[in-house]
Amino acid sequence: MSSPVLPVPLPERYSYLVMTWGDLATVYASWQQLPQTSPANFYNNMFASHPQIRALFNGDLNKQYRLITAMLDHVICELGDPGVDLVTVIERLESLGRRHKGYKVPDEYFPVFGEFLMCEVERIQGPAYTVEVQRSWMRVYRFITEVMIKGSKDYPHPHHPAMIIVPPAGPVPATKPEPAPTPKK
Repeated sequence: MSSPVLPVPLPERYSYLVMTWGDLATVYASWQQLPQTSPANFYNNMFASHPQIRALFNGDLNKQYRLITAMLDHVICELGDPGVDLVTVIERLESLGRRHKGYKVPDEYFPVFGEFLMCEVERIQGPAYTVEVQRSWMRVYRFITEVMIKGSKDYPHPHHPAMIIVPPAGPVPATKPEPAPTPKK
């Protein structure tokens, strides 16, 4: 891995984002310390502060929380790998952003979710949640959400099911039809 103070070399499209190798290592270490927790505190606080977000969450919140934490676990573990292929991570996050656009998640909800995620990490980590940890989480979360939001701007993606052209139902002719004879003058 490069020096912790060196910025992570991001593709041109994301060059405005600042994230260091140290940020990735800090978030990875912080994430590894988090035990599996109940989603109740997270969702109760977020919905109390932003009730309009509740409409986006249909069904079992425990299942939704497991999906979110599994996605974060995957991304954070990938970013914590010294040999990370950032292009692949970015492609996955852009795809995830397109899916969230399909779920009708407005861009302005990403920072709200991040705010409550940071509160939950701070609550769980207590004194271990230092200013450095907070700064690293903010940079990495911003990277994740900015990539997802940019990905959502490409919605629907050319390979998205809504964009795939399905041939009409019915039998496909086995041979080419004979051309019609040309009329004689």
